[in-house]
Amino acid sequence: MKTKAWSAILIVLLVVPAAYPVGAQEAPTDLPRVSMGVGTDIDRQTRTLVGAADTFTVAADDTLLLWCYTLLENLDVPTHVTHAWFHEGRTEAMVALDVTASWYRTWSNKRILSTQTGPWEVKVLDADGTVLGASSFEVR
Repeated sequence: MKTKAWSAILIVLLVVPAAYPVGAQEAPTDLPRVSMGVGTDIDRQTRTLVGAADTFTVAADDTLLLWCYTLLENLDVPTHVTHAWFHEGRTEAMVALDVTASWYRTWSNKRILSTQTGPWEVKVLDADGTVLGASSFEVR
């Protein structure tokens, strides 16, 4: 019986330290965080993105209005961010957006022409031009 008890203690002593390494640190929670997406509208009452997708269709000889929704956390405020809209790697629009709280929702929109099909990307840039996040999508 003593052998089983000592075996159990030995297993605990060997396994527990491996699960909790010495000097392990949790990820910092005060770093800026960005959640974003592209969709077909913004619900102004709930301040949420509507029609989120990775692919959108624009009819021939028509336009499509798309919205980039961004949730920002842990930014030093007041500040501003920029939504940089890119089509096939070329800058199509730069939209400056004020940020007045450390947890903040903001959005911009871009009218897409039927001739602007292909890959798109929206990047969120901080006041220094550093990319905080990006969202890619396709227009057909």
